[in-house]
Amino acid sequence: MFTVEKIDYRFHKEASSSKSVDECKSIMNTIYKENPSYWPYGLDMSALDGGVYMIREASTRKPVGFTGWQERIEDNIKVGYYSIGILPEYR
Repeated sequence: MFTVEKIDYRFHKEASSSKSVDECKSIMNTIYKENPSYWPYGLDMSALDGGVYMIREASTRKPVGFTGWQERIEDNIKVGYYSIGILPEYR
């Protein structure tokens, strides 16, 4: 069983959840290094302007992955691009 937690990375220096921001950055870095070709434009929270969420194991609250999306306007239509990364040991 897993839970998700919204990560507000834009204000993390002032937020009480800066530990969660750091955990999410670490997960993203680990997943990116596993196969950079999956992420041709890099993997960074700032690119996921539609929102970033930490995925945690419910019983232990241990971080296991992230999910997020980008929102873009293409040909006057709002389009969303979804990203997800789960640490190898939890797949």
